[in-house]
Amino acid sequence: MTSAGEAVRTSDLIILPLQAGAPNVLSETFAVPVDRAAEHLIRHDDGVGTVFLDISFPSGSITGGPGGPVAGGDSVNVTVQAVAGSYRFSIGPSALELDPRNAPSVTVSFARYSDFGVVSGSSYASEDAFAGALAIWYETTPGFWTMARGSRASGTDEVTAFVDRPGNYLLAAPR
Repeated sequence: MTSAGEAVRTSDLIILPLQAGAPNVLSETFAVPVDRAAEHLIRHDDGVGTVFLDISFPSGSITGGPGGPVAGGDSVNVTVQAVAGSYRFSIGPSALELDPRNAPSVTVSFARYSDFGVVSGSSYASEDAFAGALAIWYETTPGFWTMARGSRASGTDEVTAFVDRPGNYLLAAPR
């Protein structure tokens, strides 16, 4: 198990893939008001709107954007883009500034389209053990990941963490 703040290589993680043939995840850009709470769901394009992730912004969590500092009444466009075939995603733009004392949170749902075939041959005794070890990870430098602050199971098939900065995230368990 890794300790808080420890960076690990991508090869030290088992990234949860999507099932072969799983519907695409609809990447989106949406406006977030800086002076009130907002929530946005990113969904699979499956006709029923299965949730891939839910991102929540507390009031005041965005302190700056591409145009610099923000003030009450401003909105900032945020983009969430999924990477095909896995529970990987990016949050941007790169100039997005977030308040770590009042950070947004993201909840990733893996109930419907996860492929637990990666458990076979791993150190995990069962799919449940693997699911219990899943965490949200943030890419600190290319190929190196740190567990996102506050990452924890938040339901049977969900993991939640704080989003302290824009960038690349994934759902994975240590090897």
